[in-house]
Amino acid sequence: MQRRVQSVSFISIHQTTTRHRHREIPEPEHRRAVESNKAATRAEREDLSQLQFQQEAISPTHLPRMLPASHPLLYACVFRDTALVAELAGTSSDCADLPALVANLVAGAPPHHRHLTHSSGGRAHALLLAPPLALAAVSLAPQLPASQLLLFLRRLRCLPEPRMHDEMPRLAMRLPLPPDDEGALAREAEEVAAAEAEAEEAARRDAELAARRTHKREGTPAWTWRRQLWMVIIVDLVLLGLLFAAWLAVCRGFSCIGR
Repeated sequence: MQRRVQSVSFISIHQTTTRHRHREIPEPEHRRAVESNKAATRAEREDLSQLQFQQEAISPTHLPRMLPASHPLLYACVFRDTALVAELAGTSSDCADLPALVANLVAGAPPHHRHLTHSSGGRAHALLLAPPLALAAVSLAPQLPASQLLLFLRRLRCLPEPRMHDEMPRLAMRLPLPPDDEGALAREAEEVAAAEAEAEEAARRDAELAARRTHKREGTPAWTWRRQLWMVIIVDLVLLGLLFAAWLAVCRGFSCIGR
């Protein structure tokens, strides 16, 4: 009886161990499961980053800035060659045709001109040419005359190109200046002239710094010529040394001279 109980208990323990073994996941399958989970996590992260990039691409900072409908400035933009760099538009229904109009104005600008102003049909137009940039603006006249538009474009031109899109609304809200206040107009013109002088000085310093770096990297023409001359002399000396060593090896020293 005792042997039977021991055998039964041994059989039950063996069956339990067998069931646990069947439940365990083999090592290769476990690794494959972990790798598949990691791959799924990476794919989810990539999808999330792509979604964030798409949301940033359509964010308001990439869209044209808008002005109140009551503002006399209807449209302003900056072109680099044929690419649109910055844009500011009004909310009035009269502004729908202005982007195409300004693009044609920039494309048809006469050469060798720094700026153009024109008023017609109750609108004032101003164009500032600073290759490779072209700045243009359209406003309601006489609320915002072309002379003030030109000051606005000149001040905008003094800014670095990456900041133009963000700074256009702030500069536009300074307009219009009181047309009867000659002192305000004179102060604005002086500030714009000072900003232009500062921007030109900064551009000159940047150009000198870039030229100095290029000069250091490439060297002066005299130094380049001397370096090439020394290289030729060194190569000639090496060749002469090899020929002299070959002559000594063939003649076994200076025995050829006695012969």
